[in-house]
Amino acid sequence: MGKIVADVDLENVGDRALAQARHLPEANVRRTRVKAVADTGAVMLALPEDIVERLGVPVVGSIACVPAGGRRRERPVPGPVTVRVGDRSMPANCVVVPAGAHAVIGRVILAQLDLVADRVNQKLGPQPESPDRPLVRLRGAPCADGTLGVLREPPASRSRPGDGMVGGDPGSARVRQEAA
Repeated sequence: MGKIVADVDLENVGDRALAQARHLPEANVRRTRVKAVADTGAVMLALPEDIVERLGVPVVGSIACVPAGGRRRERPVPGPVTVRVGDRSMPANCVVVPAGAHAVIGRVILAQLDLVADRVNQKLGPQPESPDRPLVRLRGAPCADGTLGVLREPPASRSRPGDGMVGGDPGSARVRQEAA
């Protein structure tokens, strides 16, 4: 099977904030569209250096990377950029790869946008249980009342996709409240 490639819209988060505050004309917000490979083996969003330069996103740190079959090296981490795949978007930092390399959508973006790689049809799409918007899965996250929400499998059966998830309709999750 081939690679899953998706159109990804990228935008400079700082420019967007300035435009919303009316300190920068909308036409000056730096953005671009790239073809990116969806790689469930990669963790982060990876963008070629020329794309990062075009977006004008400042470097905020660095990270040690080991490319497939390669040796460990430090790579710059600029960010954030707004990443939009279809009708789902999020701000994210990325790792810079050499100019001319493929842009890569890693597991962090796929999980946070709640997208699944459909290898049969060679495309990205929403999880079946969350077609309209991303569904956040919480495990042990504090609830508004200060208790800890703990997800449990249904008794006498293994969980299935859609079981044990918080979000959607209230009956879709099996949540037990415990004191923190």
